[in-house]
Amino acid sequence: MTGRGPQIILSRSHPDMVKALFMEQIPEVKDGYVEIVSIAREPGERTKVAVKSSDVNIDPVGTCVGMRGYRVQSIVRELSGEKIDIIEWSDDIAQMVVDALSPARVDRVRVDSDEREVEIIVPDDQLSVAIGKNGHNVRLASKLLDWKIDIRSRSDEEMAEVFEEKLYENFIEHITMIPGVGESIADSLFDSGYKTIHEVSEASPEDLVGVKGVGIKLAEKIVKEAGEIAKRVSREELQSMVREALEREKRTEGKMDEMVGLHKALEREEKTEQEKEDATDEEEQEMTSEGYEDGNMKRSKGEGSEGEIESKEEYEHEESD
Repeated sequence: MTGRGPQIILSRSHPDMVKALFMEQIPEVKDGYVEIVSIAREPGERTKVAVKSSDVNIDPVGTCVGMRGYRVQSIVRELSGEKIDIIEWSDDIAQMVVDALSPARVDRVRVDSDEREVEIIVPDDQLSVAIGKNGHNVRLASKLLDWKIDIRSRSDEEMAEVFEEKLYENFIEHITMIPGVGESIADSLFDSGYKTIHEVSEASPEDLVGVKGVGIKLAEKIVKEAGEIAKRVSREELQSMVREALEREKRTEGKMDEMVGLHKALEREEKTEQEKEDATDEEEQEMTSEGYEDGNMKRSKGEGSEGEIESKEEYEHEESD
């Protein structure tokens, strides 16, 4: 309220502004043939719109884009060049996430419906594309679907798998020190979320009873013994062991690459030496061949040769006889 009366403030940053423009520019949206299910917007940067059609004969995305992009471009102009991504709504959340993260390419999708979380694995060169400038792409995709999205590169995923494997090896080594705990129960404990001996020692016997193959008596024994083992193996030592294992693996891979490189270099050097030897042999053969041809030419022309002298001596000897 001002001295001149009520004041109306108009905002072009609200998501409904985009919806109103879609209804204005696209008759099928206004008439209800195409429904806007969700909008996620960061004004001035980018907007993602999920649409679906009640008519199987209508392509909702193509309808909104228009011939040669005419319809969506008119909306972009109204929003001063703000980028607009239009995707088709689907009940398949995995497909929705892939579409929502476009133009990034996605390798794998893991869906946790209970937690409404999605883990995405992308090629290394697609990580920045999937995240987007200042995180716009993944943030808008998450808002659009109302799901948490975690993006990891293929290299990060491979490293995480190696780390998990080393963690598992250390866990099995320690937990199977407890009498009555074999690999089967150890696997069940690991699969239940207990990744270190310390986590087992901090659990209650009642927590472990739910693990396959573990009764209350064994659970009490496991917790007690795990506590004793945990005292001998500090968390820092455990983490250090895992890091060292990873470093050893990296060094081994590096040495293997170095050995392969040296082997290839040696092969190239041997090949070069062989080519030089072959070239030398060819030159010697050519020189020998040329010398032989020159000698023949001289003999055919009657130029003084030992063959000619020998023939003369034989002739004179025959005459004297």
